Amino acid sequence: MRLLKQVEPKQKISYSITKDVQIYVGELIREFSQHNLRLPNKLVFYQVDLGNGSFQTVLDHELKAIEGAFQELYGRNQVPRICFILVKRHHNTHFFTWDKISTQAKNIPPGTVIDTDIVSPNGLNFYLNSDAPIRGTAKPMFYQVLRNEIGFTSNEIQLLTRYLCHNDPQCTKTIAVPLPIYYATDHVAYYINDYNSEPKDVLWNTNDNKFNKNQNRHGEQINLDLESTMYIMTSARESTNTLQDIIYDELTL
Repeated sequence: MRLLKQVEPKQKISYSITKDVQIYVGELIREFSQHNLRLPNKLVFYQVDLGNGSFQTVLDHELKAIEGAFQELYGRNQVPRICFILVKRHHNTHFFTWDKISTQAKNIPPGTVIDTDIVSPNGLNFYLNSDAPIRGTAKPMFYQVLRNEIGFTSNEIQLLTRYLCHNDPQCTKTIAVPLPIYYATDHVAYYINDYNSEPKDVLWNTNDNKFNKNQNRHGEQINLDLESTMYIMTSARESTNTLQDIIYDELTL
């Protein structure tokens, strides 16, 4: 997993941020090549909607950086085709099913897709409800395909997205968003906030490996059999307070 510091909404996109994206995309592609003995020819990107009006600017700079990584690694060979999908987690759209017998509204079942009537007819965009909430109202995610060089059909993108909601190794049920986004928004956010917080009730002993501060912050080393089996690049705006202050985007290979 790679972590990138993102810019504030009102700041200009810096050269260093663009350069970091190019470096990390290239690094992930090299790791893929080492394990598969070939370069990837298709890439799927999921990015969480920033919701601050600056998304198009960020998108333009990140795509430019991604293309720069392609030129560096592929040279004159054919560069990979990409599919770039925007994921909107926070919106005010809700869906219900209506039971005529009991005259009660119920949650839509997992796997429900809404891709007609209320969505824009221009381009590929849809709502997908992936999980069944334990309590409360089901809230599907909204997906908008911004670039589709691979040529996925709407059904293929919906299936891919749905399948990625079944891959959480810590849960026997589906999750609300594709696993790369879940890792980036929830797991990384936890470690970022933990890293930025200083425990006030613990006395650190630099001579005691059991309570080594650095080890506590970075966690245990991943099993080598699992290392680099999934490639996720996350881009985050630095936060010291709440999870809502963190922004991510994901790259899956």
